[in-house]
Amino acid sequence: MSDEIRNPDTNDTLQETADEALNTATNSGEEVLNTATNSGEEALNEELNDLKDLFQQEWNKATAEAESPAMPEIQALDDTPDPEDADDSEEEEERTALNGETAVETKKKKKEKKDKKHSKAPLVIIIVLLVLLLIPLSLYVVISVKAPTFPNFISAYAKAISAKEYDERIAGYESALSYCEEGSGLEKMKQSIYEEIVLLKYKTEGYESAYTYMKDNMTEDMLQNTKSKEFAEFLAAGKAVDAIADGAYDAVKEAVASAGSAENADYDAVMKSLNTPDVLTATVGDILKTLAEGVEAEKDGLGEDNLNNVMTGYLSAYNSFKAIGADAQKLLEIAIAKLFNAGYISETNTLITNYFTDEMLASIRTEEFKTVQTRMETLKNIDADVFSVAKALFENNTVSDDDIKDALGLSIPDTDAAVIIGIARNVIDALQAEKDKRLTTAAASLVKALQSLSSLGLSVNDVSEKLIMLYLQTGNDQNAGEVRQTYITDEALANGSDELKAAVQMLDDLSAGQTAAAEVVSSYFTNHIYHGAELDKEAVNAALDSLTATNDAPYVSAFAAYFKYLAEEYTDADPETLRGYITEFSKYFRDYPAFYDMLIADTYKMQGNYAQARTLAEQVLEINADDDDANAMVAFTLRASGKLDEALAAAEKGVEMSGTVNRSGYEATVCYMLKGDFASAFNYAKKLYDDNLASGTLTKDHCEAVLLIAALYETDDAAVQAELESYQTQVEDLYANNDVTADEKVQKVIDGKLTLEDLFMKEPYTVR
Repeated sequence: MSDEIRNPDTNDTLQETADEALNTATNSGEEVLNTATNSGEEALNEELNDLKDLFQQEWNKATAEAESPAMPEIQALDDTPDPEDADDSEEEEERTALNGETAVETKKKKKEKKDKKHSKAPLVIIIVLLVLLLIPLSLYVVISVKAPTFPNFISAYAKAISAKEYDERIAGYESALSYCEEGSGLEKMKQSIYEEIVLLKYKTEGYESAYTYMKDNMTEDMLQNTKSKEFAEFLAAGKAVDAIADGAYDAVKEAVASAGSAENADYDAVMKSLNTPDVLTATVGDILKTLAEGVEAEKDGLGEDNLNNVMTGYLSAYNSFKAIGADAQKLLEIAIAKLFNAGYISETNTLITNYFTDEMLASIRTEEFKTVQTRMETLKNIDADVFSVAKALFENNTVSDDDIKDALGLSIPDTDAAVIIGIARNVIDALQAEKDKRLTTAAASLVKALQSLSSLGLSVNDVSEKLIMLYLQTGNDQNAGEVRQTYITDEALANGSDELKAAVQMLDDLSAGQTAAAEVVSSYFTNHIYHGAELDKEAVNAALDSLTATNDAPYVSAFAAYFKYLAEEYTDADPETLRGYITEFSKYFRDYPAFYDMLIADTYKMQGNYAQARTLAEQVLEINADDDDANAMVAFTLRASGKLDEALAAAEKGVEMSGTVNRSGYEATVCYMLKGDFASAFNYAKKLYDDNLASGTLTKDHCEAVLLIAALYETDDAAVQAELESYQTQVEDLYANNDVTADEKVQKVIDGKLTLEDLFMKEPYTVR
């Protein structure tokens, strides 16, 4: 029933009166039911099939007539004196005189009385009509005693179709469904109710939500035998999605090219060209805009920096089409072919593995993707030791593409040879970066080579061994461990070098020690860092002492000493105790220089000895100039010493060298805030938040930078202001959902009780 036929001013009274009528009718039905005898179930089902339409029609008719302001009878009553008013006029005058009322007040009261009396007229009509309607309906129950819940069903169903709010109506329908289970005699009512709910969800939550509910709840038989015309139209519209998905890429690409940008493209015209039904326009319009973002990003090529934007647009559009039942395989094939042709072999293989079923691979839709499949098979049949060849070429300084092709003995088409040459080039780039002491860059290049070789089923042993060594040199035991787990098989380890075996043993020991120590103390530190609880140092120490008394595995004592050191530092730090813990854990890590030096540097930093912290950080940079932690430490110590320009230069160098905006990016954000350049600070803060949220490395530092900038950045640019508010809302929601509060000093800056200089310069601040 449409919302327009109900008057919200009288709805509560209307509902109460309707409930009374329902009670009267259902009580009559129950009395008849108690005396009913068995009849055929087929007859019951036949009658119930017509119940919904009959009930809806009568309810609509009754409420429409009762509430229509244009009813002649009601208008006549409004304009014609009530005979009772004339009879009582003398009595009213006497009461007026006694009460001291004016003629106007008396007239007003009479008018209110008359309005109140006549406002009941529509309700009386409803009562009469509902009772007349529902008593015959209740007699349907006589057909079979197999429907004992019939009165309850009627009550729930009636409340559903008369509900004022959509969510109340859906809840009512779902309540009615509970009486339609098998054996209730009401099974056939489920079809109509499901159709009603789907249509309601479409109107309130959109096509995707309605489609999902339909697929989750309605059987194929229901979808083949629809009841309502509106639902049949909804279902028919859904059959158009395959054709829309098939034509979406070409249509959007043409529209973006014609308009000059995704923002200016005419999506209404695109939908018209795709014959998009009205039911689908809102949903399809959003999908086309997402796809257009990928098309727009592709204008700048498929370089590493832009690849994510391109593929996000294409894959998001594909997934959205799938969510509304479209066979969008063609769009997926187009996206993957673009990726492969740009040289991203491992990414191509990952998408094919994750998205394609055997059935999909047996029915390829595009020539581009058929070519990808053929070329992948060609590349997998290459028998060449890419790493060894590339290493020899690098040492001989003969690294042209022709040199690589000849050395590998590639007798395949140039397009395919280019893929293998690209992998060899990644190895050569890594070796050059290692020579330049840019170990993070070297590791990144080897990761590309490793993933591509693995995707093609080619040998990865030498590359994975080299990568583990690089990670250990940079102090990155976590990534080294991941390579070990993913790529070093038992056979490869058994046949590997002594250096590899020692490295793997060290990784296993480090992981076991850190995991064991963290398991017994993580809850204490989590509650302290994120929830503001006081750190129970004694409990932490007791838990670690208990651990080391029963577990003598390598590095358990090292990490136990390190966590004790942290507990001491986070409370009332005693310098002598701190030095003891440092001495204890450092003796385990002297063969692991980057990791050890940064631990000690962090120790000096927390003690306020910034000069010594900087010295150790610079020692790490001599091993690996790309180290983000070390570059950030240098920037921090300069900032803490009041050398803001030098600190900013060091921070931005760290961003450039590491290729990330993690710790160095945070320092750059702080420096720009202190310099009053909130536009630059916000650019860093956005990337900090987005990148680390996507990678699962988001910290409180990143979030609080957003909150500070949102509070202090004054701008007249409406678009920037809206963006600020959006990020602020994201952080606040994240905090609320995880029961986290802003740091006390940060909140004071936001409230205007501290300055940024108080926060970042007087006591150099960083969240731990």
